[in-house]
Amino acid sequence: MWGVPSEELLASWRRTEELLERARRSLTNPDNDALADYHRFIEQNELGLAFDAPVDVAEEQRAPQTTWEALLGAATEIGVSVDDGIHGASRQRLEAHLTSGAEWFELQGLLNEWDPIGVYDPETHFPEDEYDCLYQPLLSRLRQAEGAHEITVFLETELRDHFGLDPRPSRPRDFALRLIEWYRSRS
Repeated sequence: MWGVPSEELLASWRRTEELLERARRSLTNPDNDALADYHRFIEQNELGLAFDAPVDVAEEQRAPQTTWEALLGAATEIGVSVDDGIHGASRQRLEAHLTSGAEWFELQGLLNEWDPIGVYDPETHFPEDEYDCLYQPLLSRLRQAEGAHEITVFLETELRDHFGLDPRPSRPRDFALRLIEWYRSRS
């Protein structure tokens, strides 16, 4: 026979529901049909299952960082760990997104600091996204453990062909070495 939940447990459930709802509202499309299960799980107080649904949708929609942060709060509140037999896979995907988000912002900062075309203003942080086209290709190369030569060739090609610049003044080899060192330090 089930007893009456404690006030502490009820408060935890409310915090979890608030975090899950914050995550849902921050999705690109918070009314996605794939969230039908989410609503049903919330009504049935199946918070672990309710956590899984927005993780799937957030991946699909390439959700903003705020979504992932709210989902992390909910997972922490209900005690979902990466080795949880039922919800661990969702927590692992959540962790991967948060890690790659931090990685993305760190790389953005490094590229803006390097600023090979000379447009970034560190006081106004504008334009912050000038080098967006380089993020994914660089992260892919770093994850594949490409060497300084391959990354330098990529940077030289991008500077020449995409930005229309002579790559030599920006010293792409030095920056490639810095990127490799930065990436290794994150591991």
